Amino acid sequence: MKRDRFEEILKFLHFNNNEAGGAHADKAWKIRPILQAVEKTFRRGYRLGKVISFDEDMMPNRSKFNSMRIFMPDKPSKYGTKFYMTCCADTAYCSRVDIYCGADKKKKKTRKAPDDTLGLGPKAVVRNISKALINQPMKRLIVTDSFYSTVSLSLKLLEMGLYHVGTTRIDRLGWCPIHFTQQKRPKSMPRGTYRIAQARDHPELVALSWMDSKPVNMLATGCSTQLNSVLRTEKDGTRSTLRLQRYSIQKCISPRKYYKQLFLCIVDMAVVNGYIVHCITLKKKGEKPPTHAAYLRRLYIQLLALRTINFETHLNAEDLISVPIPRQQHTLVNTAEFYSSSKQHKRRQYLRKVCSAFADTKTKSFETSFFCQQFSDAFGGRGPLCLHVRRVESGNTLTCSQIWHDTWGDGKSIPPSLKKKIRFRKRKRESEEE
Repeated sequence: MKRDRFEEILKFLHFNNNEAGGAHADKAWKIRPILQAVEKTFRRGYRLGKVISFDEDMMPNRSKFNSMRIFMPDKPSKYGTKFYMTCCADTAYCSRVDIYCGADKKKKKTRKAPDDTLGLGPKAVVRNISKALINQPMKRLIVTDSFYSTVSLSLKLLEMGLYHVGTTRIDRLGWCPIHFTQQKRPKSMPRGTYRIAQARDHPELVALSWMDSKPVNMLATGCSTQLNSVLRTEKDGTRSTLRLQRYSIQKCISPRKYYKQLFLCIVDMAVVNGYIVHCITLKKKGEKPPTHAAYLRRLYIQLLALRTINFETHLNAEDLISVPIPRQQHTLVNTAEFYSSSKQHKRRQYLRKVCSAFADTKTKSFETSFFCQQFSDAFGGRGPLCLHVRRVESGNTLTCSQIWHDTWGDGKSIPPSLKKKIRFRKRKRESEEE
């Protein structure tokens, strides 16, 4: 593809409606559908191993229109947008990406609760790890750096059934004074000298101060206090190569619109994740994995071979559609039926079709007074649908109306497991009139 052709396509790249109600409240509104779709895709494509790494990543961007731009002097790119990354420590697969939108200036500042000891960084760790391990067993090891590691974070993760290890700072609340006061290792002190302490109230928590060229302070839970020797070399004697070292769409192109550059950065993450999963699959089959460049060539050839039929409705991909999506012509109407109770005159409500299908036997379903007229006429019964996102704990980001009309294709593509749970009955008044 020529450069002018690519720039012409990139000019019309748009992901969200700026006139919608949530555009002013969400700083990442322009790419929010992309983030939601990628979050579900990354979580489905790979199951995290026993060691999980959590850190931040900086996407370079100096646009003054980027409300999420921050300044980090210790990073190679000092200005940009920060992402929280939840990755597998063994394969470097990124399971979750959370964009940092900054503090909400409109929100009133309230005092912290006495039992709330977690700061902004540790809260990000708990939030992202909890969402990355939905419906997965715990007993994992979480690895963080000194920006996130605190005593309160280690205890919080331990309550969740997760172990934690990471470097920390000596000014953290709860740190015991076992650290070395020297800035550099003196010649009289042998390399590897360490001091260790174990918490009295929580014996699982261990603090360590180890002297290398400079002192290193660490926190850990669920580990032993016995000394072991570690060989500091790779298996083949070489360093592991970087995952994204040959070609980066985000780095070679600099669009004027900041959200397009964020989108290209997310595309780079998806390509690298696909390469990691592809290599793991080939290794299990006993085949030799390709290089990153060979994988990119094969990927581009397959993408260019796609036709219109490949983009038709597919049930496995439709539920990745995130809100807000282009609205259809269907509009929900409020029922005109009322009933008189002992206290007031109330509007009659009905059980929501989509919510009742997803609800468990022990879960209370939801009722609404809104229904879709086209839905009701087509199926010969009232079609109550809601305008609110429910079942958020299961990762859902769509309303009942969006699931019915867009994901299920106006009821033509209902999953077989849910078809029996959705019933349509005519009202008694209509049957009597007929």
